[in-house]
Amino acid sequence: MKTSSAENPSEVKEFFTNLGLSHLFSVLKSSLQVLVQIAEQSSRTTDTLTALDSSFQKLVHTSGALYCMSDFIHLPLDLCQFLIFLVSIPWLARCDPPWIDLPHGFGLSVDGMARVGRSLGPVIDLESKVLCLHLLAALDAAPTWRTQVFLLVLQKDTAIDAKIAALKQLSLLLCSLGSFSFHLISDVLPGLLSCGEAVQEEIAKVIGSLACILTENTVIRKLKEQLSFDDPVCSSITFLCPDCDPNFQNKTGNKDESKLSAIVNAAIFTQYLQLLSPDTNAAIKCAFINSMKRMFTHIAFTADYAAHSSIVSATCFDLIEDPDFDVRMAFR
Repeated sequence: MKTSSAENPSEVKEFFTNLGLSHLFSVLKSSLQVLVQIAEQSSRTTDTLTALDSSFQKLVHTSGALYCMSDFIHLPLDLCQFLIFLVSIPWLARCDPPWIDLPHGFGLSVDGMARVGRSLGPVIDLESKVLCLHLLAALDAAPTWRTQVFLLVLQKDTAIDAKIAALKQLSLLLCSLGSFSFHLISDVLPGLLSCGEAVQEEIAKVIGSLACILTENTVIRKLKEQLSFDDPVCSSITFLCPDCDPNFQNKTGNKDESKLSAIVNAAIFTQYLQLLSPDTNAAIKCAFINSMKRMFTHIAFTADYAAHSSIVSATCFDLIEDPDFDVRMAFR
């Protein structure tokens, strides 16, 4: 069942004004305090752990919904800082206080935040962490802290599923942070190529999106026109590229008719051509092929003949003759 959620911004603003954001903020903080007390005082049975994680997940969903409405309502600074703190809880215990880059002007001391991290961090499962990473990537504050969390997951987390979850949100994070963060593409991604086929496949999937981000023309979409009642509101948060996404609209509400942004240096992608080597898993190659349309849309024609030659050879000649039928079909 579908419903439109972005057609009446005045009604949304009136609803939240009447509700009182300050009251909702108090409810969020009180709910978190209750979860901490339960985690500290109850025996950690399976039912208790499940209930704690489920309740925490609902707090994240509520926070995500607030962020999605932030184009219609003003979110106070202390509430924005609390939202960043909330979705950072799974990793607080793994970062050393005083967390200088984590703003905490919402009334909780560093010791208090550390207590929350120790109590709730271990009970939060992967699904909730995925939700947290999604929202952490989009929130438009504390850029250094958000980058630190993603680097922690990508470089130091031993769980492959966690690395994949962070990779899925990397393009959204870079879109939010802006060009000063683009160095992460060359600084971090190459080191992940040795983390196994599952991570390699995810890198192949995001290569195209990263090409879009490098143009600096992408925008974050907080709400989509149609939302399913079965999905949380924050599931609509993503980025859009004016060249590659047909539903892109500029700030005036009209589709952007600007020229294609073919400005990305081809050399950025050459180190990832190893994902198309003959002994690479077919699923990885197919993922790379699916990224090629975005990638080639934005590659600039420059004097770097070697980079262009390598890309054409790997993505055209080699794939045409690939021994795997599924790879050849995906490329055709």
